[in-house]
Amino acid sequence: MYQIRAKRKYANILIAPFGRRIKAALVDFLLVLVLGFFSFMAVDAIYTNSRAGTLANITFYNIKKNSMLYHAYDETRTTAFLNLDINDRDNYVRYLSGLELFYTAPNTGFIYEKSVYYVEDVAFNYRTMVLKEGQDDSFFDFETPTKTVPYSFKANLSPGDRNEVWKNLYANALTDLYNNPAYQKAEKVLKQFIIFNLSFSAFAGTLLPMLATPFFFGHGRTLGKYLTGLAVVDKDGYKVSWWRVLIRFLVYGVVEIGLNFYGFFMPLLLTSGAVALTRKHQALHDLFSGTYVVDARTSKIFNSVSDEEEYFSLSPEEQELYKNYYQEKAYVPLKKI
Repeated sequence: MYQIRAKRKYANILIAPFGRRIKAALVDFLLVLVLGFFSFMAVDAIYTNSRAGTLANITFYNIKKNSMLYHAYDETRTTAFLNLDINDRDNYVRYLSGLELFYTAPNTGFIYEKSVYYVEDVAFNYRTMVLKEGQDDSFFDFETPTKTVPYSFKANLSPGDRNEVWKNLYANALTDLYNNPAYQKAEKVLKQFIIFNLSFSAFAGTLLPMLATPFFFGHGRTLGKYLTGLAVVDKDGYKVSWWRVLIRFLVYGVVEIGLNFYGFFMPLLLTSGAVALTRKHQALHDLFSGTYVVDARTSKIFNSVSDEEEYFSLSPEEQELYKNYYQEKAYVPLKKI
């Protein structure tokens, strides 16, 4: 397979093949995802059981419960949408009664001035504005009420049409609830924690595979690079120093992974584009740390310029006996053994 040699005095450094670079990145990214998931679950459990987390969850739960627009379960403090078949009598009564209470009862979260039904200088009326009583396009019959609800669907509506009517009414009610500042504030607290937890856990997931492992294997090799026969060198093609490995980790863990949830995944897209477009297949963490990835099975990685000059000053016979460089053993497929 054709490989690109780095532009340097001696042709002993071969840039990592793009395919193997991608394989290594996928192995490392998968490990980051697994570790990040466990971190997310742990942090979420800690927050949920903390005073701040408990207060935030109870506040949001009570707002949704008091709106009458959800099934509410006090034991678990969870809610469920009213999205079952409204043709079932129990659902019909619960759904339409809850809808009316949301618009007419106090402290449900309905604010007329923020409603989709708001008309300036016109007082709110549930039956005429929401159910369109007295209008030709109303879907309800107010002359034949049921025992529990003072109106019913018109007889010419099919079961499917009734569900569609309910979906539209329910969607408008939820929009009105979402426009409530108290709802938005309570939801914002939980959303901010989720985004923070995603970012923190993503970063935490990089600690082992992207920081500890390169120091353990040496030459900046993560587990993915170790398995695919790749290594990291500095911008001049020599053994990577510890501080460059640290910078690579910080850019990868903080910027490319941790900030994705604040930057709409742009950091990950940018670094992927950099790998694909740069001659040495350098990601953002390579560009910032002054490194690039090489084929450790075919490259000779020296510690310094002096070591490299000393080696190439020897005869081929002497070079065979004096190997002062790092090179990984060539990969031998199992089927050839």
